[in-house]
Amino acid sequence: MFPQAGSLVSPRDFPGSYNSRALPFTSPVAGLNLADIMDILTTALQVIVATGIFNVWFIRCHRTTPWRGGSARNMREEFAAYGLAVPMMIMAGIAKVLCAAGLIAGLYWPSLIVPSATLLTLLMLVAIALHFKIRDALVKSLPAIAMLILCLSILGMSMLRG
Repeated sequence: MFPQAGSLVSPRDFPGSYNSRALPFTSPVAGLNLADIMDILTTALQVIVATGIFNVWFIRCHRTTPWRGGSARNMREEFAAYGLAVPMMIMAGIAKVLCAAGLIAGLYWPSLIVPSATLLTLLMLVAIALHFKIRDALVKSLPAIAMLILCLSILGMSMLRG
């Protein structure tokens, strides 16, 4: 009923909490099947994306970074460079932080993963469009592009595993 000591534990180990459909591939590494590998990778991506969002909105919000739009030195100036008011910055920040929290909560409640990753995907598309709107160098869009790819990967793997 419970996993053996020292074995990898996944939500699938607890009956009724996960779709236990296993994909027909077994890895030579620790006897993991493809579903196990996808679970581990999805979990890692959720943590990476959430950590990145928390970093931007809680730690680097008031700092100068090479990724800021235009010549902005902080988040408020960046949104102004895009032609967006402070209330829009606050709404975007709340949405992104709630999505990041949803990805972390999705580690325990998988039904939160797809909505959180979907909204973050849309927000990253908007971020990329805003960088293009003000004719930023492509390099300034790289964090948003990377987050977009990670969110799409989370969505793809979440949909594949059911």
